[in-house]
Amino acid sequence: MAIEAATDGIEQLFLVRDKKPYKYLPDDAPYLVDAPIGGDEFERLTNSVGKGDRIIIHFLSPNVRRWLAVFNTEATIEWVFWSSDFYVCMYNDFPEYEPITKAYLQKGINEPLSRFKLIDLFRKQKLKRKKNQLIIKFEAERDAAARKISVFHHYIKEEHELIEKLIPLKARFNFFCYSQDIPFNEIYELSRKLNLANSPLNINETNLMVGNSGFPYSNHSDTFRFLKDRVRDVNIILPLSYGDKAYIKHIISVAEDVFGSRMLPFMDYMLFEQYLELLMSCQGMIIELNTVKAMGNIHTLLLLGKRVFVKRDTLAYNYFKRRGIKINAIDEFSEALLNQPEESEIVANNVKLILEMHSFSKNYSYVENMIKLVN
Repeated sequence: MAIEAATDGIEQLFLVRDKKPYKYLPDDAPYLVDAPIGGDEFERLTNSVGKGDRIIIHFLSPNVRRWLAVFNTEATIEWVFWSSDFYVCMYNDFPEYEPITKAYLQKGINEPLSRFKLIDLFRKQKLKRKKNQLIIKFEAERDAAARKISVFHHYIKEEHELIEKLIPLKARFNFFCYSQDIPFNEIYELSRKLNLANSPLNINETNLMVGNSGFPYSNHSDTFRFLKDRVRDVNIILPLSYGDKAYIKHIISVAEDVFGSRMLPFMDYMLFEQYLELLMSCQGMIIELNTVKAMGNIHTLLLLGKRVFVKRDTLAYNYFKRRGIKINAIDEFSEALLNQPEESEIVANNVKLILEMHSFSKNYSYVENMIKLVN
């Protein structure tokens, strides 16, 4: 998580982290200050930048939410939105999970057991009261932080509109998107040069990717139930190189029961070219998201001319529809459609629109615009 501040044109960037080293930055990187929340250095920095013009928060973590709720400043507070910082840190009740996945997750909640029903009931009521108190405290803290935010940096207008309905946020929307490690224009050019002879999949078979990680938000089990009677000669590709280990084990077991040997899990990290070959060897992807996640994979598959199936009437579906980018709804899915190549004109238009928004030069311009933003 990073906080960036500007005072009279002088910018300051400081990072809030745990004791682990930075993955991509040396500890002595210039212009960076290591300032864990709660420490003296963080207190000193925030007191100084609070007198400045702008404070830009990159990822609104729980610790930053707590700090912002009680922080007093005349500076404009700006939130660079990541998605998970809202659905995990600012709003915990969004209907992210479909019925089967939700039932699995609820089984993991341990409640106190007792031989005596009266004691058991007392413990449950005590837990309920404690939970309600924590919820009240969390919502008060969250709302106090939200009211201080004046600018919302993101590229999905639909998500901004939703969030303003869910919490007391009234912030100006500014179109902004981080660049990926490998920008989409480079991904597109690379895909045109790769030879699939070394693909980890049989390119002569039908391969369908389900989900994009080993986290429950992909609602894998619900998707498996949907696909069970709709696919016959389709390999189910599961990218599970990261995520919740217990959930990953559970998902593999469920997929084996439903699809048998046609279920192909990928558990190890790949070099990017290998992963791109994996995507190129699939006819498409189906992902039963309720929130806006996996956008990197979705954009990449659309650049490759593949079919992507998402839930209709979700933020992601409405976003692509508004931008004029063709994407399929899950209720349209069939094995025949999966095997039917998208029309070349539609693919060309998708590529054009995606690169117009998300090439390296465009992402660079978003950073320039953010720096120049006048509030």
